[in-house]
Order: sequence, then structure tokens, then C-alpha cells
Amino acid sequence: MRAAALRALEEGIVRERQERQKRERQQAEAIDRLVAAAAATGANLTRGDHRLALRFELAGQPFEAPLSDDRPGLIDSLTAMVGPGLVILGAYSAFAQLDQGYIEALVVGAGPEPEADTVEEWHHWDSYRPGIIRAVAPDGGWRIELSPGSAAFWCLRRRFVDMSREFNRDEPTYTTLKISGRPLSTPDDALKLLTLAAGSWSFDIDGECGLGFRLALRPPWPLPDRRRSPRRARLAAIEPSVEVPSRAYDSEALAFYWYARAMPRAPFVQFLAFYQVLEYHFTRYAHNRGVQEVAALLASPGADLHSLAFHARVFDAIAQVARSQRTEMAQLRATIEATATATGLKQRILSDPALRAHLRANAVTGVASVRVNANSSPASVVEAVAKRVYDLRCMVVHSKEGGGATAQVLLLPQTPQFLAVERDLPLMRYLARAALSASSSPLPPL
Repeated sequence: MRAAALRALEEGIVRERQERQKRERQQAEAIDRLVAAAAATGANLTRGDHRLALRFELAGQPFEAPLSDDRPGLIDSLTAMVGPGLVILGAYSAFAQLDQGYIEALVVGAGPEPEADTVEEWHHWDSYRPGIIRAVAPDGGWRIELSPGSAAFWCLRRRFVDMSREFNRDEPTYTTLKISGRPLSTPDDALKLLTLAAGSWSFDIDGECGLGFRLALRPPWPLPDRRRSPRRARLAAIEPSVEVPSRAYDSEALAFYWYARAMPRAPFVQFLAFYQVLEYHFTRYAHNRGVQEVAALLASPGADLHSLAFHARVFDAIAQVARSQRTEMAQLRATIEATATATGLKQRILSDPALRAHLRANAVTGVASVRVNANSSPASVVEAVAKRVYDLRCMVVHSKEGGGATAQVLLLPQTPQFLAVERDLPLMRYLARAALSASSSPLPPL
């Protein structure tokens, strides 16, 4: 039995030596391939005190990719990305492989930028963990995906993320946006595709499951020294199903929307930013409303284009429309009616018992309540919602003292009425999204 045990031990030692030699050969071959690829771009492969590193520049930016000697597959992933087709995109933590039609960009949550030296800042780079979300165009022409960063991104992360945050931490999971299957001729083409697709898909995902994201900017170089941070538990990720982006949204109005989404602890700021999304569209929909009213008069059964009396009616109608659409309240009502639609707005309120109860209650003095039931006319719902939103807007914006019996009720910070405004935010977000969606256009060919 001793002889058998010794033979088994010797065989185990031989197998271990053979496996180690195989790994060393694979690693050496992988490094040779990387050196050959790096030589074409002027990159330098060096060995530091503890690890192998590839150092190179792209678009004037210094990169150092640390490599694990025992992970030849990781080295091969980087080899595939190092070459004349590899470009860095704008100021983002993103790269593209032009000849392969591939883009990858680090994304973070759409919330506010964390304050310096806080727990949130330490976890900022890898705090957005939506799981895996992917979609393929109906024609199979291109694919978009949110998932953990690829091996190539992991190699390049030293210049894409603040790696000082990784010390004394569980291994971070960076989420990246990956776009593939589209021809890329120039870095500008890749950057345009990235920003268009990211902006559109983020808005769609935020509407579906509240997981909006934004493209991460590259950190400054060299990175500042950081203190170490304690570990923090992570929430479990979810994996929703969405479609590829298909609509392009007004970038200016969308900027107000994301500003509101980034201010979860400032309800007044959120309210005003959502209101600004609506206000951005006032001119368009107030004009459209006036055109529709005049067009309806011209198409009426009694229209007589040869009658001076009818011409006078048309002139009076145009003047009346111009006067009525001049007020902000009228423009707000026209925008809500055209974008959220009367029927859609009624259904939205009825589908949310908490919102419905809040709108019925007189929680904020001086603000119109909204009473909605199954028998409410859609037009009356639009009128009531527009009146409420306008009243809140005036109270949030104005804070003049005095005024006697007609004085504007003040919304003072940290009062019950102030806090009640926060319960109107789901309605404001719905209205803002409706305005953005109704005003969107088909996404141009990517």
C-alpha cells in the first residue's frame, strides 16, 4: 500500500508540473502575441515589481494595463483590442474597435454625483448594477447590451476608473454599455453612435424600471492619492427585458429631465426641472393648438370662403387663439393635452391609488385638488391637472411676503406642505416623460 501511495504522489507531482509548464507556455505565447500587436502601435510591455503591464498612449492619453501572468485569456483579450482600430471616445471611459464595429463604455447610475470622500463616492464607479440587459434590432443588424465589463475593459480600467477605490474592497463589478454589429468608419462616427444610443436607451430603461444610466467620464490623470474605504454590501441586481432604442429625444429637454432624476433629496429642484421639460415644449404645442382650432373652423360645415362675414369669424378666431395661448397656464394645458393626452392622464391617475388619494386631498393650501373617478371626463382631468401643476409652480417659484388677503401661500422648507410636494413628483415625472416621448423622432440610422 505504501508503494501505491508513493506512486500516486509521484503521479500527482508530475501532473502538477505538466500543468504548470502548460500554463507557462500559454502565458508566454499570449505575451508574444501581445508584444507583436503592441509593437504596431508603439506600446511598451514592461514588468514591474509584481506584475506585467502594457503601457501606451491613445489620443494623447496615457494608459497602463496591468496583466496577470496566470491569465493568458485576459492577455489575448487585450491583444485583440490593441491595434490601429482601437480608439478612445471623447472624454468618456469608453473605447471602440473600429474595424470590428464594437464599442464599450463604462456607465454609472443617473443619480447625482457623490460628494467627495463619502461612502457613496468610494462605490461610485461600480454602484450601477442592473444585471444583464440586452436587446437585438428586429433585423438582427446590431446589438446593444448592459453587462459587467469585458476582459478588455478590465485590462484598460486603470485609465477608465479611479482604481484607488478598489483597495480593501470586494472585487468590483463595473457595468459597461456594449454596442456591436454597426460599421464604424471614424472615431466621430463611433462617438455619435455611443451618445445617441446611450441617451435613448437610458431614457427607455428609466421609464421601464427606473434604471437610467449615464456615460462615465474618464477620471483625471494622474489619479490623486485616496484613503481606503470600508466594504459595503450590494443590493441584488435585477434583469429587466427591453428593446433596442428606437427614438431620439430633444437633448435640451432631456438635460432637464436627467437633472431632476439626479436630485432625489431636493423635491423643489426636481419639481422645477420636470416643469422645465414641459415649459421647453410650450411654444410648439400652444402653436399646434391654435392651428387646430382655426383649421377646425375652416373645415366646419358652415364655412364660406367667399363670405366676408366668415372671413371676419376666422380673423376673430385667430385673434382669440393668440390671446388665449399667450398665458403660461394655457400653454401648459395645451402641452399636457397634446403629450400626456386626456385619456392617458386619466388612466395614469386611476392606476395609482396613492397618487389619486394625494391629488384628491387638500394637502397643500392654495393648490387645486384633482378629483378623478371612472366617470370623470378626460378633458376635465387635463384642466384640473394643469391648474394644479401651475399652482404648485407659482408657489415653488414665488416667495414674496405681504399681499394681504390675496397673498401667495408660502411653501416653507421642512413644513408638512413642503414635504407634500414630493408626493406630486410621480405625476410630474409622468408628464415630463410624456412630453419627451410625444416630441421624439425616429432614431436616425446608426
